[in-house]
Amino acid sequence: MDKDRLYQEEFLHEMKGLRDDIKGTLGDSDTMKKILKGLQQHRGQDGDNGISIVKVAGKVEGSDAIFTFTKSDETEDSFTLKDFIPKDGYSPVKDKDYFDGKDGLNATIAIGKVSVGDKPEIKNVGTEQTAILDIVLPKAQKGEKGDSIRGKAGDNGSNGRSFVWQGIYLAGKSYKKDDVVEFDGSSYIAINDNANRNPTDVSYWNLMAQKGRDGVSRGGGSGSSSSNGVNSIVAGTNITVDNTDPKNPIVSASASSAINRLVVNTIDNYTVGSTAMTDYVYLVSGSHNGTMPAASGNSNRYTIKNKHSASVTITSGVSDTIEGTSSITIDPSDSVDLISNNTNEWNVI
Repeated sequence: MDKDRLYQEEFLHEMKGLRDDIKGTLGDSDTMKKILKGLQQHRGQDGDNGISIVKVAGKVEGSDAIFTFTKSDETEDSFTLKDFIPKDGYSPVKDKDYFDGKDGLNATIAIGKVSVGDKPEIKNVGTEQTAILDIVLPKAQKGEKGDSIRGKAGDNGSNGRSFVWQGIYLAGKSYKKDDVVEFDGSSYIAINDNANRNPTDVSYWNLMAQKGRDGVSRGGGSGSSSSNGVNSIVAGTNITVDNTDPKNPIVSASASSAINRLVVNTIDNYTVGSTAMTDYVYLVSGSHNGTMPAASGNSNRYTIKNKHSASVTITSGVSDTIEGTSSITIDPSDSVDLISNNTNEWNVI
């Protein structure tokens, strides 16, 4: 028999005998020791020429296994098994003729929790066949401070117009453009330089503010009146009237008719007072809401100041409204003044 064939068959015979005992990766040093030990224990019988194998040694070079056989005549031969250790170092020997392994289990890989930490890490929190990978990504490094670029200063704006108040218009006085004067109760601005030009001349002046209408005198109480003003005033409660000169009546009030003022610092929700001839001032210093008294026949004036850090609410009585609604809100630091329309509504003044 060809000697190489003899060595090869002997080697493969021993490998087949050890196949069931070998566990793990065939590239592992312990596995190699098992293979060599089994081969050392084997002694071939004398062949036609009376020579037998007395010693077997092995080593791994790259992915190949090289076995050296020492014969009884002290000569050596070697045998190389290609792809003994696959490149990835983890698969069984790819010798389909002698080492058909069982199919491995199907494996799945899924991404689990992804977080950020000081160091990068990938950890399997599942099983070997059903892998779930938790991934820790490293924190991003703080970038260098960028250079700030300051834009060019903008162009200067055009000069604005300024008005010069010249008081009452005087004929014969020279006026410059944008001078402002008062003439017959109205104010005018010059649109061109001028002298001896009446402010009603639209070629040189523009009206700024027109004079208001004259007020109209009105009679009061049950007294009579005329277009010339009040002719008489009829006395009322705590009020006396001297009508000696009907056009200049003298009205006097007794001490008891004076209007009182009552200032209240709230400590809780409150109902506004209703004593006649009294002006009420409520200083709300907390989250306190108030309720107005009946509006009908009430001639008092009410001032409510919110000194609290949040809004407060003022609510009308059951049959009344405040400016057409059931309640109003007062913002912090604001105040409102309320008077009745003498029927069923409170008005903000």
